[in-house]
Parts: sequence; C-alpha cells; structure tokens
Amino acid sequence: MDDYLAAFAALLSGENAIVVAPVLSALKKLQPKNEFAANSFSISIGELIERDEIIRRLSAMGYERMPNVEARGQFAVRGDIIDVFSPNAEYPVRIELFDTEVDSLRSFEALTQRSVENLDAVLVFPSQLITLDDNVPAIAQAIDDGINPQYLENYVEQFYKEPEFIWNYIKNPKGIFVDDPSRIAELLDFFEQELVTEKGKSYPEPEDLWRVNSFDSENGTFYFTPFAQQIRFTDRLDKLEKIETRQAPLFSGHMDVLETELKRFVSAGYKVVIV
Repeated sequence: MDDYLAAFAALLSGENAIVVAPVLSALKKLQPKNEFAANSFSISIGELIERDEIIRRLSAMGYERMPNVEARGQFAVRGDIIDVFSPNAEYPVRIELFDTEVDSLRSFEALTQRSVENLDAVLVFPSQLITLDDNVPAIAQAIDDGINPQYLENYVEQFYKEPEFIWNYIKNPKGIFVDDPSRIAELLDFFEQELVTEKGKSYPEPEDLWRVNSFDSENGTFYFTPFAQQIRFTDRLDKLEKIETRQAPLFSGHMDVLETELKRFVSAGYKVVIV
C-alpha cells in the first residue's frame, strides 16, 4: 500500500515519475484525487497550529500512533514533539512546537534517530485510501465491528460517489507504454465477465475497462508485444515496427566472459546499455 500512496503523492505534487502498474492494479478504484489532495496538509516553520489538531488530522488520515516511528504510515508524540512518516517520504520528519508555533522541522533516520536535514516546510499525505474526515459514521462503525479500514478499500465506491482511477491522478503524461497488449486484452475480457457475477465490490464499470487501453498522452501510446502475433487493435495504430531481438546469454557470474561479450558488441559498432 505504501507504493500506491507514494505514487499518488508524487503525481499530485508534480514530481517527475514513472508509474508501473499491472492492468488490474490500474483498474483499482481510488479516492478522487481532489479529496486525496484535500486530506493532505503542509506544515511550515513559524506556522501556528495546535498540537492536538495535528494529532487529530494524522489519525483521520490513517496514521498509526506508536511509541516510536519505525515505518511509513506511523506517528509518535512526546510532549510538544511529533514524529510523522509520510508514505511518500524517504525519512520521517520531526515537528517541534513552541506552544502553538512550529519551532523546528527536520528529517531523521528512524533507526538511529539522527537528524538528516533541516526543513522549511513538510507536506504530509494520507496513509490510507479512505480517510475518516469524509466517512466518519461508516468507517467508525467498521472499526467498532473490528474491521481494518484498509479492507474497505475494495469498496471505495461505497464511500465516494465518483471514485477515480490512477489515470485521473496523472497530469499530461509524456508517454504511455503498454506491454503485451494481447494479454491485457484477455485479462480485460475475463474481468468484464467477472463483473456479471461479482456485485458490490469496487470494480470498474464495463465501459471503464477499456479506458486503460485508450489513455492518451503527449507523445502517444506505444504497444510492445514479445511474440509474433496479431495485436487485436492494430487497425487503430499509426505505425508498426518490427524489432529484431534475441535472448541474452547467461554468464553465471563469470565476469571475464561478460567482458569479452561486451567488447565484441562494442567492436561490432553496437551501442551497449546495461539495465
């Protein structure tokens, strides 16, 4: 779940990002991006804010209160010091208050507690897809019944009238790359049939299924298939390119053999890229 939330945070904050998603993950219904953004908050040096208000907001955003912060999605309180580990952050952040004024902000290593960097401001994103502020009665009842709120993420549409998908979070994508589109089409066909028998869960509507295959981007959409087979919707493609490839040899840890092979490619005029 941290990866999901970190991706949403990166996209909403305008970071350069590459999103890699299996098709069924891309079809997961999500909290609308505007509500996800509205449930985030920033804290800056010198800002006036009540300690209890920070605690209330973190709890509403799905953070787990712990004696010490050890993982993303946790926060800890010791007097006027609040530690919080946002799902998109590399390090947790320590917020120190002087009465109601933010006196210090700094990131630190969770294991050693050593400071990493002094900060002027910090942006804190929700730690779960469904937040308490918008759905207090429903989720409070679920918690009373002993249900982990994360399980409710399969039923997002029960909490939001117009849930969205990952592509709603992406602003002006530079390019979309679809790997093995024929396999994706098979999965979408199967998923569409499942909609007939599965009711109530947070599945997309049938008309939403194929949006994942028709999402436009600034530089177009590129489809890759590793097999010599017909792609179902080639009639919609502007151009087809055949790329000659072969399976890479196995070197089994013999770096001298790898060196010889790389030198052979370079001497033959190939551009060598190691990934």
